Order: sequence, then C-alpha cells, then structure tokens
Amino acid sequence: MKKVIYKLLNATMGKIKYKHIMFFHKHNMLFVYEKIMWLIFKIDHFLLGRKEKIRVAFCVYLDNSWSGEYLYRFLEKDERFEVKIGIIKFMNQIEEYHRVKDYFAKTHQIFTIPATSKLMIDADIVIHTTTANWGIPAIDVREYSILKLSILMPYTFWLDSYSDSLFQEVTSLCFWKFYCPSVIHQAIGKKKCELGKLNMVFSGYPKMDCFYQKEKIQIRENLWQDEDRRKTRIIYAPGMTSPYEEANFSTFMDNAEWIYQYAESHNTTTSWVYRPHPYLQRSLQEGNYMSQQDYENYVYRWSKLPNAQVINGGDYYDIFVSSDGMILDSISFVSGYQYTGKPLLFLEKLSPQYNGYGRKIMKILYRTQGDNLKGIQNFIEEVLINKNDWMLSTRKKFFRKYLDYKSFHQGELASEFIFNDMKRELRLDKRI
Repeated sequence: MKKVIYKLLNATMGKIKYKHIMFFHKHNMLFVYEKIMWLIFKIDHFLLGRKEKIRVAFCVYLDNSWSGEYLYRFLEKDERFEVKIGIIKFMNQIEEYHRVKDYFAKTHQIFTIPATSKLMIDADIVIHTTTANWGIPAIDVREYSILKLSILMPYTFWLDSYSDSLFQEVTSLCFWKFYCPSVIHQAIGKKKCELGKLNMVFSGYPKMDCFYQKEKIQIRENLWQDEDRRKTRIIYAPGMTSPYEEANFSTFMDNAEWIYQYAESHNTTTSWVYRPHPYLQRSLQEGNYMSQQDYENYVYRWSKLPNAQVINGGDYYDIFVSSDGMILDSISFVSGYQYTGKPLLFLEKLSPQYNGYGRKIMKILYRTQGDNLKGIQNFIEEVLINKNDWMLSTRKKFFRKYLDYKSFHQGELASEFIFNDMKRELRLDKRI
C-alpha cells in the first residue's frame, strides 16, 4: 500500500518543483509563499519519516571545505539512512576532481556529479555546503521536486558583509534547513532571508567538532621541521584574492616575500607550515598579480627551507592543534582557529566590509595592516616567541559567548545536533 501511495504522490506532487512555488515569492505574495513552504516541509516530514531507507547525498567540490565527516558517520551508522557523497566534476578542473575523488573513495560511498548534467541527484535529502550552484543544473535547488528536501551546512564562518548575500540568494528560499555556525549568523539569516524564521537553525560549526576531541587528532609524521620541539611553530595561511573589492581580503603581495625571508633567516628558532588557500595561485594569475612561474618559484623556495613544510589542501586539524600561532589574511580560518585557543595575527587591508559577526570577532584578534612588516615581526617575536599573549582572556570570553556551541547544546556536537534535529523533524524515533 505504501508503495502505491508513494508512486501516486510522485506522479502528482513529484512533478512540482521549487521553482514553480517561487511564483508566489516573485509576485510578492510572501505570506502565501511561506505558508506553502511550511506545508511542503510538513508533507515531506510525513512521507520521508515513513520510508524504510532515507537516501542522503552530500554535494562536495573541495576536500578542504568538507565539513560533513561526523554527520556522515552518524547517518552511516543509522540503518534508517543510506548516505553517499557526490563529487562535482568540472571539466576544466579534472586533476582537482580526481584528487578529491581519491580522497573520499577510500572511506566513503561516492558518486560523480557532472557539471553539465541535467539529471537531478537521486536522493531524498541533499546536503550542500554553499548556496552557489555555479550553473550546475544537478545541484540547483530550484530544479528539485518539492518531495526532495535540501539542507545548507556552510563550510565556514563567514564574516564579511559580501557573504551575507548567501541569505538573500533565491536558493536560500528553498532550503528546508539552513544550519548556522553561530547565533549571530542565525540572527542575520532571520533578518535577511524571507524564509529565515522557518529554516534558520543555530547548530554550531560541524567542521570544528574534532577540536572538542583533540586527543583523537593524529599528528602526521614529520609535519613540523622541529623534532626536539624547541622552535616556535607558525602557520602562514594566505587567502585567495577576489575581483570583488568588498570581498578581497588578500594582502599576499604586501608581505609574502618578507615572511619567507624571516622564516629563512630564523631557521633555528622558528618552524613553519606554508598553507595557502587552494585557489591562491589561480587568483593571483587571474588578477595579474603574479605569473604561474613566479608563484611556483615562491612555493619551491618554501619547500627547500630546513624549517618549513608546504601543505596544499586536505585537513588542517593536526596543523592547527600542533602549532603555536598563525599569520593569515584568509577569513575562512579566523573563527576555526579560535577552537585551539591559540593566538593569530590577521593581516588587514582597508577595502573589505565586515558583517555583524565579523565586527565582533575582529575586536578580539591581533591585527595589523598587511604591509606593516614591523607589526608582523612584533607578533612573531613578542606574542609567539616570548609568549606574551595578552589577548588570551579576551578570546576566551568571546569563545564562551559566541562559539562554544557544545555548551549551548547541552553537550551535543554540531554534527550530532544536526543529526538529531533531522530525526526530530522526521519523527524517526517516534515511528512504530
């Protein structure tokens, strides 16, 4: 009987897509749109909650932006779910596709999402890490049947006002759940997204779950050129440049050569990991800042230092926990590094605009302009080497107030909270 009902619903409601429902939003019938979306979600809760197997698919395009590991394992262990990871295949990034595919294939169930395919992902629930669809039909939420639910689980804390547009994108009006990394982001989302009161949920940041279990993080062999642990360990993590001035935080051209020379001339007292944004090289070329050959030569010089390692992509958990501090202009790492409790120096430029969260966290960081080389040196020698971390207590207060989501959720990790929230909505633990 159930199969007959499902077939009937798929033959009728299954043909309706979210883009059809958006007719009401497009014509400013916002109250009607919200009520219809609420009804759609309730119908989906009822139907999916009674399926023998709920099929869940993650959409992934970079391994270093993967934030779903713990949630994947929760779903994998529950016999009511069938979970897999879709690797997006861009034809102009084949090497990257194969690298990411190989990264996941060893320990996860995977499939490929061709960038040009118009076939929708075969799953009941699709989990995204960004609202952008890059013109890929298969991951455009608006093209999904209303019998399919979509979740947004951002891969980072965004702190610039430009990124707040995530909440205002059309696709955000189709998400069943928009899991926010902080209460501040949830508040921003509820204000900016017209469906925000319905789909914005504060979960915490799943990628940081591992830092609540630091003892389980394995430090890779020979990570630091510092066997006797006498050197100060520093991460240098430059971010990518952006053509959008309000989102361009890069100061690479102002300090990259100086930082390299400092590392070279202080090889007995400091040990370094050069960990650039995966798109740094490409963005430097596209912005006509540096040629491919010049950048490759720069990286090569780092790799030849007796006190440095070059690490591109992949997980960074062991790098974070085993370091003493970080120098960066990448906004992606600013919040994540707070879970180590260690100091970082954020290299600023004048153009970017911060959002409500960004303005708050910037107040608890060591900061200097990217071209202030004396300021960078002072951070290295005074804060890191001499261990005069005078902002430590300020960071701890900020962490307890805004970032310690495990305490906010009575001991639940972010991934655990999301998993349990999904089950609650689908009433899985109450079905007979």
